Amino acid sequence: MTRDEFLRALSAKLSREMSQAEIAGQISYYQGYIDAEIAKGNAEEAVVDSLGDPALIAKTLLNAPRNPYAAGSMADSYEEGVYQAQNSREFEEFEEESSTFSEKENPFEDFREVDEDRSDAEEQVTGQPEKAGGMLRDRETGGINWNAIGAIALIVLVAVLLIVLFVHAVAFFLPVILVVAGITLIMSLFRRGR
Repeated sequence: MTRDEFLRALSAKLSREMSQAEIAGQISYYQGYIDAEIAKGNAEEAVVDSLGDPALIAKTLLNAPRNPYAAGSMADSYEEGVYQAQNSREFEEFEEESSTFSEKENPFEDFREVDEDRSDAEEQVTGQPEKAGGMLRDRETGGINWNAIGAIALIVLVAVLLIVLFVHAVAFFLPVILVVAGITLIMSLFRRGR
């Protein structure tokens, strides 16, 4: 397949779903690529064959997400193995927007400042700086406070044990209590009857 046949086939496949500007950008890219490879001494047919089937390339391009800064919104070309955007003003605006976003302060910075203000207030009240804390954290080292965890585990264990003992006591003594209550009721009925 020659270069012109490849480009015509690609253009025909893209024309079903792409605008003329987008098609022109893609054709310009592939034309530049083929020309650059031929300039390196590669045979035209070998370069075109290495690209593959124009229908498959078109399908890939049509299924790819559209970028507002890609083909169609600016003229694209392939020059010496580098894909370049020729509409530099639009590309520079995109670069500025991207760099402005990355240079913005951390969005959580405001929360960190509030936390630091709270820590400063704690230090003013207690006279000591606030340490990494919470009941389960060692205030000195910031590590896990195993003593607090052990105490909590012991309290939970004792509470469960007391509940189990209470349930067993009620289960054991309930029949005895019912029998004694029944006998008392029967005896009180007989005493009244005499």
